[in-house]
Formats: sequence, structure tokens, C-alpha cells
Amino acid sequence: MKDIPVAVVGSGMSGGAVAAELARSGVPVIVLEAGPDSGRSHVAAKPESAVLADPGADADFAPFFAPAPGPHYDRRCGLRRRVGGRSLYWRGICLPIEPYALTDWPAAVRQRLGEPGGTGLYGQVWEELERWTGRALLTPLDDRESALLDTVRSRGYGDATVTPRSVRVLGDDPRGEFSWEAYSPVGGVPAASVRDRWPVEDLVPAPDGTVEVRAAGGAESVRARAVVLCAGTVHNARLLARAGHRAGVAVPGTYAIVDHLVRGWVAAVPGEGPVDASVLAVRDAAARSNVMVEITGTEGTGLLDVWAMGEQLPSPASQFGFDEEGRPHCTVGHSVNDREVLGRQRELLRALADALGVAGGADLAAAEDWPDFDTAVSRARRSPGRAAPYGCRLGSLDHESCSLPLGGPVVDDTGRVRGLGPLYVAGPSVFPRAGAANPSLTTLALSRYVAENVLREL
Repeated sequence: MKDIPVAVVGSGMSGGAVAAELARSGVPVIVLEAGPDSGRSHVAAKPESAVLADPGADADFAPFFAPAPGPHYDRRCGLRRRVGGRSLYWRGICLPIEPYALTDWPAAVRQRLGEPGGTGLYGQVWEELERWTGRALLTPLDDRESALLDTVRSRGYGDATVTPRSVRVLGDDPRGEFSWEAYSPVGGVPAASVRDRWPVEDLVPAPDGTVEVRAAGGAESVRARAVVLCAGTVHNARLLARAGHRAGVAVPGTYAIVDHLVRGWVAAVPGEGPVDASVLAVRDAAARSNVMVEITGTEGTGLLDVWAMGEQLPSPASQFGFDEEGRPHCTVGHSVNDREVLGRQRELLRALADALGVAGGADLAAAEDWPDFDTAVSRARRSPGRAAPYGCRLGSLDHESCSLPLGGPVVDDTGRVRGLGPLYVAGPSVFPRAGAANPSLTTLALSRYVAENVLREL
């Protein structure tokens, strides 16, 4: 059994960021990843890799729940089990959690996060992402994005900005295919620090204050002075539940699971050449939603995509647990509060359709049929210039969170698990509230916060 200072379980957005921060501080760390090292470039960097956006086409995909529980968190919802995890699949959107949601976070965490442009962790991450992209994140990617921003502002949305995205545009290849890549923290993790195909099965706190980390099947184990769980919302809870039962520490029987609430519409519009432009048009605190206006397209065909992302609050309507053999199961649906947010989103979407001169806006307020995105695109292409509505099922955004909130009964406000030795948790699973923002900027900032607290204890 090898002794190490810190073991990080999982190499995705949070695991890569925690490990990179510890490595910068000179602390030896081992990252334990259940899947293979399939390469660390973003899947959008090569046009032929776009097929991997479909989980069914990705050999590294593992669903959360099998069998699927119903319409939400179906078999397409799960983890990308590979070195880099879902950080190699995301779109690079970088938004801080809104102040109305952060009010429910521990005061010490809020203070340390600060805000983009400030001296806190949000500001540090923002600066790092701007160095990596080589540009200010609020600068349009190209002339086409600048034109979209001007259009949205001229239609009554004067506070609109480009959507901040930590992406590098790689350009159009000889075939006319548009390619880009998003930032991944796994690039800052030394290759020698990563053990792939090492699925963690058990955590065993020892009397000497260390934790034994056991691989599935008992083939290997390591002993660490601190362990940071970054294996995703469901698997983090599973490992802690097993460790708690083994140590005689009370653990919850069920855990909250939160995703974002998304409704949108698409319309086929004229377009020229490859386009990938995104504008943040609305930040609506009353609706707890942000609204994006985006346009994509190739070969003279454009697709205008306007979508609202809203906050789902933790509630008994969406939770998961484990059976006696440790298999996860969930009960998931929209609460009354969720339905109120979705209702308010209808009005935001209708207003943008009217402002952008797209037909069908009036139908959005009374729409009963909110099909999936692909169905909406097919309908939009059959009726150019008319809005076709769509909705996203819970779980489909890869934003699951809030199961082990900071300052809650399981995890304290430093990220350390109560009563189970030097165990820490990072990533969206420790969000007390998710807000309406995409979680990645906060995940990167919180990973530094947890790493700081680990360093203090070593």
C-alpha cells in the first residue's frame, strides 16, 4: 500500500482543478480516475469528434441510474469516465452564481469567492481563463458574435453582453468545418500524478488520521493524509454513504439532486458559413433565470436558439438514494416552485421572439408541447422564421448538484466531511444552491477553496 499526502478521486472539472492547485503548491497528489486516459484535448477541437456529444456514441460514458427512473435522468445522463471527464465536453460558459442564490451559502465561502474582476477566487479563476484564451472573456469571439450582440442590444436589450466563454476558436478547416476548444484544468495536472482505470470502491478512515482508498475488487489501495472526492454528485454520495456505514457514522438515507430548468425555442434563419455566437440577453432575478441568444450554422443555413436557464431549488420532488447493495435510485420531478420558474420563462422567451421579429412568439405562452431539442430543430427547419419550442429534461444538462451542501449536516463550510477523518468534497455536489448560472466557473473557484483548506490541514 502506497502512502501519499493527497488522493483526489475523479479527474473532471473539480478533480482536475483541485489537483492542479495542490500541484502548484508543491504537494504530491495522486488523481484516481475510474476511466481510461483517452486523450486530453476537447472533443470540439476536431469536427469528427462531434459525434461524442451523444452519450450513446461515447465509450467513456457511464449512466447514473440503471434502469432509468423515467423521463428525467434517463440513460443519456451520467459521467464521462475518462481522464479530464466532462471538462473535455463543456461549452466553456463562465458565469458566477447570482447574489440571490449565494445568500444561502456560508458567509465565509461567499467572502472567499468574491466576484469576477475582484481579488477573490472568482477573480483569480477569471484571470487564469483570460490568460488561457488570450482575450477578455467579455470580448466577442469574432465579428459575427459582435454583430449578434449589436442586434440584441438594438432590440431593447441594452444590458446584453456576450456570453463569457473560456474557449479558443481554432477556425474553419479545409472542409469548412468550424472547430474550437474549451479550457480544462486537467492540463495543469502532471501526467505522472494520474492513475487511470482506477475505480474507487471504498474509503476506510484509519485511527492514525489517514484514509485508505481501495480500488474496486480490492486489487489495489493507497493510504492518504487527505482525500478529496470529485467523482460527481451521485458517486460522491455513494462513497460517503459506504464510508459512513463502515465507520458507524450517521449518513442521510436520501440526497437532494438539482439540475437547471431549461425552456427555449429555435428558428431557422438565413446564415453564411460556420457560426458559433452567444449573447447573454437577460438576467432576471424574479424568474431566477438567465436567457441566452445564440446562432449556429453552416452552408447558408442558420439556427437561432433562444433559451432560458433557471434555478431548481432542492426539494423532496428530486432526490436519490441507494439500495442495500449500493445501487443508486432516484425520484425526480418538477416541484411547484419549478413550475413557477418555467412559467416565467415562457414570458421571457415570448418577449425575445417578438423583439427579434420571429413568428410564433404568442404561441409560447400557451404551449403545451415542449419536445426535445432535436425535434424542435426538425420543426423549425420545416417552417423557417417561426419559433419552435423545446424543453430539457432534468439531468440532461450535466449540472447535477446540491446533494452535500457546504455548511450542511454532512459537509462543513470548509468542504470537510463531518466525522469521517480527512475527507473533503469538491464540485457542484457541495453547492448549497445552484442559482441559474452554469456551474463550471464556481466549480473551478470552489476547487481552489477546498484545496486551500486541505493545505491548511496537512
